[in-house]
Amino acid sequence: MKVDKTKILEIVGKNLNLGGLFADVLDEVLEPVLRDFVEDSANPYDDMLLAAAYPILERELKAKVEEAVNKLFAIEAAE
Repeated sequence: MKVDKTKILEIVGKNLNLGGLFADVLDEVLEPVLRDFVEDSANPYDDMLLAAAYPILERELKAKVEEAVNKLFAIEAAE
């Protein structure tokens, strides 16, 4: 019996929200760790850097992950 790789990828893509998983890890794990890190530091510049850079990094990382996941399933599904 041959396994239909395309069908399996459809099922995985439909049921596994990799973009959402990554977004939650950023929001619930990475961001609080970074905030704790800069809060414990006496350096005011790291607070400013986090406030200025994190929203941009978060947006870009989420977009890149979504793009990579979409590309993965599109490439794999096309094979």
